Amino acid sequence: MQEYKDYEVILVNDFSTDNTLELAKHYSLLDQRILITHTSETEKMGASFARNQGFSISKGKYIVYLDSDDIWLPGTLKKLVNLIEINSTAGWVIGNSLYFTDNRYNSSSYYSSSYDFSEGLYDEYSLILSFISKFHQTPVPGATLIKREVIEKIGGWENLFKRNYTDQAVYTKIMCAAKTFVTHDILLLYRQHEKSSTNTAIRDGELHKSEVMYFEWLIKYLKIFDFKGKAEILNYAEIMKSKEDYYSHSSKSKNSLNQGVKILILKLLKKFKTLIRITKKLSIKLIPKNIYRRFLHQRVKPL
Repeated sequence: MQEYKDYEVILVNDFSTDNTLELAKHYSLLDQRILITHTSETEKMGASFARNQGFSISKGKYIVYLDSDDIWLPGTLKKLVNLIEINSTAGWVIGNSLYFTDNRYNSSSYYSSSYDFSEGLYDEYSLILSFISKFHQTPVPGATLIKREVIEKIGGWENLFKRNYTDQAVYTKIMCAAKTFVTHDILLLYRQHEKSSTNTAIRDGELHKSEVMYFEWLIKYLKIFDFKGKAEILNYAEIMKSKEDYYSHSSKSKNSLNQGVKILILKLLKKFKTLIRITKKLSIKLIPKNIYRRFLHQRVKPL
Protein backbone atom coordinates (compact mmCIF):
# COMPACT_ATOMS: atom_id res chain seq x y z
CA MET A 1 0.00 0.00 0.00
CA GLN A 2 1.15 3.53 -0.77
CA GLU A 3 0.94 6.46 1.64
CA TYR A 4 0.18 8.71 -1.33
CA LYS A 5 -3.44 8.04 -2.38
CA ASP A 6 -4.14 10.31 -5.37
CA TYR A 7 -3.14 7.96 -8.18
CA GLU A 8 -4.52 5.69 -10.90
CA VAL A 9 -3.20 2.24 -11.76
CA ILE A 10 -3.08 1.17 -15.41
CA LEU A 11 -2.34 -2.50 -15.94
CA VAL A 12 -1.02 -3.21 -19.44
CA ASN A 13 -1.51 -6.80 -20.57
CA ASP A 14 1.15 -7.57 -23.18
CA PHE A 15 -0.22 -10.92 -24.42
CA SER A 16 0.30 -12.69 -21.09
CA THR A 17 -0.27 -16.44 -21.07
CA ASP A 18 -0.75 -16.96 -17.32
CA ASN A 19 -3.59 -15.84 -15.03
CA THR A 20 -2.45 -12.19 -14.95
CA LEU A 21 -5.54 -10.92 -16.75
CA GLU A 22 -7.95 -12.73 -14.40
CA LEU A 23 -6.18 -11.27 -11.36
CA ALA A 24 -6.19 -7.81 -12.91
CA LYS A 25 -9.93 -7.99 -13.61
CA HIS A 26 -10.57 -9.11 -10.04
CA TYR A 27 -8.72 -6.15 -8.53
CA SER A 28 -10.22 -3.66 -10.99
CA LEU A 29 -13.65 -4.57 -9.63
CA LEU A 30 -12.45 -3.79 -6.10
CA ASP A 31 -10.83 -0.43 -6.90
CA GLN A 32 -12.09 1.96 -9.58
CA ARG A 33 -8.62 3.52 -9.87
CA ILE A 34 -7.42 0.34 -11.59
CA LEU A 35 -7.76 0.25 -15.38
CA ILE A 36 -6.79 -2.52 -17.79
CA THR A 37 -5.57 -2.18 -21.36
CA HIS A 38 -4.08 -4.58 -23.91
CA THR A 39 -1.30 -4.36 -26.49
CA SER A 40 -2.36 -7.19 -28.80
CA GLU A 41 -4.49 -10.32 -28.83
CA THR A 42 -2.10 -12.21 -31.10
CA GLU A 43 1.47 -11.40 -30.09
CA LYS A 44 3.71 -9.82 -27.45
CA MET A 45 4.53 -6.26 -28.50
CA GLY A 46 7.34 -5.54 -26.05
CA ALA A 47 8.05 -3.22 -23.13
CA SER A 48 8.25 0.07 -25.05
CA PHE A 49 4.95 -0.47 -26.86
CA ALA A 50 3.28 -1.55 -23.61
CA ARG A 51 4.44 1.59 -21.79
CA ASN A 52 3.28 3.82 -24.61
CA GLN A 53 -0.07 2.03 -24.56
CA GLY A 54 -0.46 2.64 -20.84
CA PHE A 55 0.51 6.29 -21.19
CA SER A 56 -2.05 6.83 -23.96
CA ILE A 57 -4.98 6.21 -21.61
CA SER A 58 -3.46 7.77 -18.49
CA LYS A 59 -4.63 11.07 -17.05
CA GLY A 60 -2.03 11.83 -14.40
CA LYS A 61 0.29 14.81 -14.21
CA TYR A 62 3.16 12.48 -13.32
CA ILE A 63 3.98 9.03 -14.69
CA VAL A 64 5.75 6.13 -12.97
CA TYR A 65 6.29 2.78 -14.69
CA LEU A 66 6.36 -0.25 -12.41
CA ASP A 67 7.32 -3.62 -13.89
CA SER A 68 5.25 -6.58 -12.72
CA ASP A 69 8.14 -8.29 -10.91
CA ASP A 70 9.27 -5.27 -8.86
CA ILE A 71 7.99 -3.93 -5.53
CA TRP A 72 7.47 -0.35 -4.36
CA LEU A 73 8.26 0.63 -0.80
CA PRO A 74 5.26 2.13 1.07
CA GLY A 75 6.52 5.73 0.84
CA THR A 76 7.80 5.64 -2.74
CA LEU A 77 5.05 7.59 -4.51
CA LYS A 78 4.83 10.22 -1.79
CA LYS A 79 8.58 10.78 -1.86
CA LEU A 80 8.74 10.99 -5.67
CA VAL A 81 5.88 13.49 -5.88
CA ASN A 82 7.36 15.63 -3.09
CA LEU A 83 10.76 15.71 -4.79
CA ILE A 84 9.42 16.70 -8.22
CA GLU A 85 7.24 19.44 -6.70
CA ILE A 86 10.03 20.86 -4.57
CA ASN A 87 12.43 20.72 -7.53
CA SER A 88 9.89 21.97 -10.04
CA THR A 89 12.40 22.81 -12.78
CA ALA A 90 13.29 19.10 -13.12
CA GLY A 91 11.52 17.04 -15.77
CA TRP A 92 11.98 13.82 -13.85
CA VAL A 93 13.31 12.30 -10.63
CA ILE A 94 15.47 9.20 -10.31
CA GLY A 95 16.25 7.19 -7.18
CA ASN A 96 18.05 4.03 -6.10
CA SER A 97 16.79 0.45 -5.86
CA LEU A 98 17.47 -2.53 -3.64
CA TYR A 99 18.23 -5.62 -5.73
CA PHE A 100 17.17 -9.08 -4.57
CA THR A 101 16.71 -12.62 -5.84
CA ASP A 102 13.41 -14.50 -6.13
CA ASN A 103 13.19 -15.03 -2.37
CA ARG A 104 12.68 -11.46 -1.14
CA TYR A 105 12.86 -12.54 2.49
CA ASN A 106 16.43 -13.78 2.14
CA SER A 107 18.29 -10.72 3.42
CA SER A 108 21.68 -12.07 2.30
CA SER A 109 20.63 -11.66 -1.35
CA TYR A 110 20.04 -7.90 -1.10
CA TYR A 111 22.37 -5.26 -2.45
CA SER A 112 21.77 -1.63 -3.33
CA SER A 113 22.32 0.23 -6.57
CA SER A 114 24.29 3.46 -6.24
CA TYR A 115 25.12 6.40 -8.47
CA ASP A 116 28.62 7.83 -8.63
CA PHE A 117 27.19 11.33 -8.95
CA SER A 118 25.79 13.40 -6.10
CA GLU A 119 22.19 14.09 -5.19
CA GLY A 120 20.77 17.23 -6.73
CA LEU A 121 19.62 18.89 -9.93
CA TYR A 122 21.42 18.29 -13.24
CA ASP A 123 21.10 20.16 -16.52
CA GLU A 124 20.05 18.60 -19.80
CA TYR A 125 22.63 16.28 -21.40
CA SER A 126 24.96 16.35 -18.37
CA LEU A 127 24.31 12.77 -17.20
CA ILE A 128 24.13 11.00 -20.57
CA LEU A 129 27.76 9.87 -20.63
CA SER A 130 27.55 8.59 -17.04
CA PHE A 131 24.48 6.54 -17.92
CA ILE A 132 25.74 4.99 -21.15
CA SER A 133 29.24 4.23 -19.87
CA LYS A 134 28.01 2.62 -16.64
CA PHE A 135 24.80 0.79 -17.42
CA HIS A 136 24.67 -0.71 -13.93
CA GLN A 137 23.62 2.82 -12.93
CA THR A 138 20.61 2.83 -15.23
CA PRO A 139 17.63 3.68 -13.01
CA VAL A 140 14.93 1.05 -12.64
CA PRO A 141 11.65 2.43 -14.13
CA GLY A 142 9.78 1.99 -10.85
CA ALA A 143 12.32 4.24 -9.10
CA THR A 144 11.72 7.15 -11.47
CA LEU A 145 8.94 9.70 -11.87
CA ILE A 146 8.48 11.61 -15.15
CA LYS A 147 6.36 14.67 -15.84
CA ARG A 148 3.61 14.00 -18.36
CA GLU A 149 4.66 17.01 -20.44
CA VAL A 150 8.16 15.55 -20.83
CA ILE A 151 6.87 12.22 -22.18
CA GLU A 152 4.66 14.11 -24.60
CA LYS A 153 7.58 16.28 -25.69
CA ILE A 154 9.91 13.36 -26.48
CA GLY A 155 7.24 11.21 -28.14
CA GLY A 156 7.27 8.45 -25.56
CA TRP A 157 9.25 5.23 -25.58
CA GLU A 158 11.05 3.90 -28.64
CA ASN A 159 9.07 0.95 -30.03
CA LEU A 160 12.24 -0.18 -31.82
CA PHE A 161 13.41 -1.61 -28.47
CA LYS A 162 11.09 -4.41 -27.46
CA ARG A 163 12.95 -6.21 -24.71
CA ASN A 164 16.35 -4.71 -23.88
CA TYR A 165 17.68 -1.15 -23.83
CA THR A 166 14.13 0.17 -23.66
CA ASP A 167 15.00 2.16 -20.55
CA GLN A 168 18.34 3.46 -21.84
CA ALA A 169 16.70 4.79 -25.00
CA VAL A 170 13.89 6.68 -23.28
CA TYR A 171 16.21 8.00 -20.56
CA THR A 172 18.49 9.40 -23.26
CA LYS A 173 15.52 11.20 -24.79
CA ILE A 174 14.45 12.57 -21.42
CA MET A 175 17.94 13.84 -20.58
CA CYS A 176 18.04 15.71 -23.89
CA ALA A 177 14.72 17.39 -23.14
CA ALA A 178 14.70 18.05 -19.40
CA LYS A 179 16.68 18.53 -16.20
CA THR A 180 17.20 15.55 -13.89
CA PHE A 181 16.83 15.48 -10.13
CA VAL A 182 18.78 12.69 -8.41
CA THR A 183 18.04 11.25 -4.98
CA HIS A 184 20.08 8.47 -3.39
CA ASP A 185 17.07 7.22 -1.44
CA ILE A 186 16.05 3.61 -2.04
CA LEU A 187 12.57 3.62 -3.60
CA LEU A 188 12.12 0.14 -5.04
CA LEU A 189 12.83 -3.56 -4.53
CA TYR A 190 14.15 -4.81 -7.87
CA ARG A 191 13.76 -8.53 -8.43
CA GLN A 192 16.47 -10.47 -10.27
CA HIS A 193 15.59 -13.89 -11.65
CA GLU A 194 16.40 -16.30 -14.47
CA LYS A 195 13.34 -15.33 -16.53
CA SER A 196 14.11 -11.60 -16.56
CA SER A 197 14.42 -9.92 -19.96
CA THR A 198 18.18 -9.45 -19.55
CA ASN A 199 18.91 -13.03 -18.49
CA THR A 200 16.64 -14.37 -21.23
CA ALA A 201 18.43 -12.25 -23.83
CA ILE A 202 21.82 -13.49 -22.61
CA ARG A 203 20.72 -17.13 -22.93
CA ASP A 204 19.24 -16.48 -26.38
CA GLY A 205 22.36 -14.65 -27.55
CA GLU A 206 20.31 -11.52 -28.29
CA LEU A 207 21.69 -9.02 -25.80
CA HIS A 208 24.66 -7.90 -27.88
CA LYS A 209 22.37 -7.23 -30.85
CA SER A 210 20.29 -4.93 -28.67
CA GLU A 211 23.42 -3.23 -27.38
CA VAL A 212 24.68 -2.49 -30.90
CA MET A 213 21.21 -1.37 -31.95
CA TYR A 214 21.07 1.06 -29.03
CA PHE A 215 24.42 2.70 -29.80
CA GLU A 216 23.53 3.00 -33.49
CA TRP A 217 20.23 4.61 -32.51
CA LEU A 218 21.99 6.89 -29.99
CA ILE A 219 24.42 8.22 -32.60
CA LYS A 220 21.59 9.08 -35.00
CA TYR A 221 19.42 10.58 -32.27
CA LEU A 222 22.07 12.86 -30.76
CA LYS A 223 23.13 14.29 -34.11
CA ILE A 224 20.12 16.61 -34.14
CA PHE A 225 21.24 18.26 -30.88
CA ASP A 226 24.03 20.72 -30.16
CA PHE A 227 25.51 20.65 -26.66
CA LYS A 228 28.81 20.62 -24.79
CA GLY A 229 30.28 17.13 -24.50
CA LYS A 230 28.43 15.76 -27.52
CA ALA A 231 31.62 14.73 -29.35
CA GLU A 232 32.82 12.69 -26.37
CA ILE A 233 29.49 10.85 -26.15
CA LEU A 234 29.44 10.12 -29.90
CA ASN A 235 33.03 8.87 -29.83
CA TYR A 236 32.23 6.58 -26.93
CA ALA A 237 29.13 5.25 -28.75
CA GLU A 238 31.13 4.58 -31.91
CA ILE A 239 33.67 2.56 -29.93
CA MET A 240 31.04 0.61 -28.01
CA LYS A 241 28.93 -0.38 -31.03
CA SER A 242 31.96 -2.07 -32.61
CA LYS A 243 33.25 -3.75 -29.45
CA GLU A 244 32.60 -7.29 -28.38
CA ASP A 245 29.90 -7.09 -25.74
CA TYR A 246 30.51 -7.32 -22.03
CA TYR A 247 28.48 -10.50 -21.64
CA SER A 248 30.59 -12.34 -24.22
CA HIS A 249 33.68 -11.60 -22.13
CA SER A 250 31.75 -12.66 -19.03
CA SER A 251 30.75 -15.95 -20.66
CA LYS A 252 34.36 -16.71 -21.59
CA SER A 253 35.48 -15.92 -18.06
CA LYS A 254 32.69 -18.07 -16.69
CA ASN A 255 33.65 -21.00 -18.92
CA SER A 256 37.28 -20.68 -17.85
CA LEU A 257 36.19 -20.56 -14.24
CA ASN A 258 34.07 -23.70 -14.69
CA GLN A 259 37.06 -25.56 -16.16
CA GLY A 260 39.18 -24.38 -13.24
CA VAL A 261 36.60 -25.62 -10.76
CA LYS A 262 36.54 -29.02 -12.47
CA ILE A 263 40.32 -29.30 -12.23
CA LEU A 264 40.19 -28.40 -8.54
CA ILE A 265 37.50 -31.01 -7.89
CA LEU A 266 39.54 -33.64 -9.72
CA LYS A 267 42.57 -32.89 -7.57
CA LEU A 268 40.53 -33.04 -4.38
CA LEU A 269 38.82 -36.28 -5.38
CA LYS A 270 42.11 -37.94 -6.22
CA LYS A 271 43.43 -36.95 -2.81
CA PHE A 272 40.36 -38.54 -1.26
CA LYS A 273 40.77 -41.73 -3.31
CA THR A 274 42.80 -43.49 -0.64
CA LEU A 275 40.52 -42.22 2.10
CA ILE A 276 37.47 -43.56 0.29
CA ARG A 277 39.06 -46.98 -0.01
CA ILE A 278 39.74 -46.98 3.73
CA THR A 279 36.24 -45.87 4.65
CA LYS A 280 34.67 -48.57 2.48
CA LYS A 281 35.68 -51.03 5.18
CA LEU A 282 33.66 -48.97 7.65
CA SER A 283 30.69 -48.63 5.25
CA ILE A 284 31.00 -44.83 5.32
CA LYS A 285 30.32 -42.94 2.08
CA LEU A 286 31.97 -39.55 2.09
CA ILE A 287 31.33 -38.93 -1.63
CA PRO A 288 28.54 -40.55 -3.72
CA LYS A 289 29.97 -43.06 -6.18
CA ASN A 290 28.30 -41.47 -9.22
CA ILE A 291 29.91 -38.10 -8.51
CA TYR A 292 33.27 -39.68 -7.76
CA ARG A 293 33.33 -41.68 -11.00
CA ARG A 294 32.05 -38.77 -13.06
CA PHE A 295 34.86 -36.42 -12.06
CA LEU A 296 37.65 -38.95 -11.56
CA HIS A 297 37.55 -40.36 -15.08
CA GLN A 298 36.47 -37.40 -17.23
CA ARG A 299 38.96 -35.42 -19.26
CA VAL A 300 39.22 -31.73 -18.59
CA LYS A 301 40.07 -29.54 -21.59
CA PRO A 302 43.14 -27.33 -21.09
CA LEU A 303 42.45 -23.66 -20.35
